[in-house]
Amino acid sequence: MAATLSNPGDRLDFTFEGFAFTFRYCPPGVFLMGSPETEQGRTEFEKQQRVVLTKGFGVLETPVTQVFWRVVMGNDPSERRGDLLPVENVSWFDCQNFINKLNDLSVAPPGLRFDLPTEAQWEYACRAGTTSAYYFDETFCAGRANCDERAIGGVYRGETTPVGAFPANPWGLFDMCGNVWEWTRDWFGEYANDDFVDPRGPKSGEYKVLRGGSWHSTPDRVRSAFRHKDPPDHRHGYLGFRLVLVPTR
Repeated sequence: MAATLSNPGDRLDFTFEGFAFTFRYCPPGVFLMGSPETEQGRTEFEKQQRVVLTKGFGVLETPVTQVFWRVVMGNDPSERRGDLLPVENVSWFDCQNFINKLNDLSVAPPGLRFDLPTEAQWEYACRAGTTSAYYFDETFCAGRANCDERAIGGVYRGETTPVGAFPANPWGLFDMCGNVWEWTRDWFGEYANDDFVDPRGPKSGEYKVLRGGSWHSTPDRVRSAFRHKDPPDHRHGYLGFRLVLVPTR
C-alpha cells in the first residue's frame, strides 16, 4: 500500500478513461468479528471472535456504480438504470470478470491489485473501529441506510438509491449498510473455533458470502455482523459489489 497512506480513511484517488473513483485506507488492526449473544437480530452464524488483519488495504468508497461498470465492461446488466446507482444483477462470477479485466488494464499501482474483500476485511471496514450493531448506533435509525424501514415506522423505497446518498461510516465508506448486498471472496461456512489471523473462508462450498444488506432487507439484516449467502452464479436486482485494493502477494 502507498507509503503516504497511514490513517484510517486516508484517500487514494484514481482516474480511468475519464472516470474518477476513490479508495479509503484500512490499516492493519485487531477487531471483534461477529456479534455478541445479546445483539438484537443475531443469528447462529455470527459467533464473535477476535480477528487480526496484518496488512493494510484499500476499500472502494462506494459500491461499484453503473458508470464504473460500463467504463470497464462496455455494458450494464442492472435492472434499474442510472450512472450513480450501484451496478446490480451481477453474479459473483460477473464480479470476477470485472476485476480480472480491471487488473489486466494495469489501473492499480505497481505491487497492488483489485479484488473482492474477504469477509473479515469487509466487516473490519464496515465497522471502522465501532463495536455497535450498526456503525452509526446500537439500534437502527430511520434514514441512515437504504433498506426496508417499515418495521420501525420508516419508508420502503423499493429500489436502489444513488451511492453516497446516506451518511458515511467513520472511515469515509458509503453504503456499507443497505442499498445492495455486496459479494465477498469467501465461501460461506461457520467461523473457526479459535482467534484467527488474516482469515479466509472454507476452501470450497456451495454459497458465497454476501454482506451489508440491501434496499430489500429489513434493518436487522443490515447490521455489521449479518451474513447472507447465495450461489455464485445467482443474479438479482439487489446484488452488487465493492472492490478492495490489496498487495499482489
